Amino acid sequence: MRKSNEFYHSSVEIIEHPFEKIYLDELNEELIKNINLFNSSKDIKEKQNLINFIPIEFPICRFCGEKIINSNFYITYNIKQKYIQLYVPYIYCREIDHKKYYLSCCENCLLKHFEDNPPKAQKYYFMKANKYGQYCYGYSDEEYHKICSMTVAVTHNSMIKKWGKELGEQKWKEYRDKQSLTNKFEYKKEKYGWDKDKFNEFNKSRAITKKNQIIKYGEELGEKYFNDYVRKQQITKSKEYMINKYGEERTKEINKTKAQTLENYIKRLGEEEGLKQYELMLSHHTNYFSKISQKFFDEIDKYISQKYTTYYATKNNEYGINLHNSDYIRLDYFILELNLCIEFNGTYFHADPRFFNENDYPNPHNKVLTAKEIWENDNNRYKRLKECRNIDTVVVWEYDYNNGIDVQKFIKEQLNISL
Repeated sequence: MRKSNEFYHSSVEIIEHPFEKIYLDELNEELIKNINLFNSSKDIKEKQNLINFIPIEFPICRFCGEKIINSNFYITYNIKQKYIQLYVPYIYCREIDHKKYYLSCCENCLLKHFEDNPPKAQKYYFMKANKYGQYCYGYSDEEYHKICSMTVAVTHNSMIKKWGKELGEQKWKEYRDKQSLTNKFEYKKEKYGWDKDKFNEFNKSRAITKKNQIIKYGEELGEKYFNDYVRKQQITKSKEYMINKYGEERTKEINKTKAQTLENYIKRLGEEEGLKQYELMLSHHTNYFSKISQKFFDEIDKYISQKYTTYYATKNNEYGINLHNSDYIRLDYFILELNLCIEFNGTYFHADPRFFNENDYPNPHNKVLTAKEIWENDNNRYKRLKECRNIDTVVVWEYDYNNGIDVQKFIKEQLNISL
């Protein structure tokens, strides 16, 4: 198999050589039986025993010297043409710019080397542009970086770089249309017979959450990967990063299209599906609140709602606003007529300054942000609410509520509302 270089970023040439076909005078029943047993087994030792009855030469591991027989190896056969062939990983040699690199690492040696960061699945053993593939074939760092330069994510920019402006735009549209179709419930239901519960479970499993990362990689690595992801998101989603990469005008356009508005949902998904997903998003946001905050809001709402329109999670959902179409923010407790917001800040999640120093990591579920960074984020939020929407913010600390707040006094003195 020869991979075309015409549209790629690098001029590196890769030729991939499959395992050769072994032609036999006859494929008897005993041989086919042994091949089928080999294919169905996931146990390496069982496969090692079966190869004594199958006339295929397996590659040799450069580390342990044993034959390379991985648990996902598969042997195909053709009775009519009378040949057998080792099919997975299918490729026994990669020729990179005329240098040949052969499959030369068994599964045991690979997993032993990467025991702290094992591959997510067996298919990753032989991929070209990852460290597992490099280790299996033994190509140099220089060749590895050449290969990686050919591999790009499916993005609007990468499509245009790869195919040119006109064809790139066309292929990007085709890709988006396909993704839009295949990720809908109707498609999954028709193709796989999924019900709504299965579809929702599938969508939840795709999200990059701490829980999902731990399920995939184990507790230690899962938490590390999630924290790395959060750190990267903080950098790449910052205004400074976006402006530096795309320019100020393009950044404004991107932020407008990303805003969680009903208009954008309908634009992306159509009127019916867009409205449905927008309402789902709103209901999803209401799940993220502390019970103790709702208890406090219930207490003050008995007085405030007699005169004003109020919003909070367990009453009629948190009030959501867009700040110049760039950020979608939901307010803990909002008094509409007064344009006044009450934020109920937890001791750990918002780093109560009475208990934490600026370099502490107070949030047990997010060991990325220091107390100082949390304070800066919160203060920036309050400042933007005031500047963009003229909304004043009053903060109530969980510690103070737990130690007794005189509700009527709080309403009169902190909110300046007469009872």
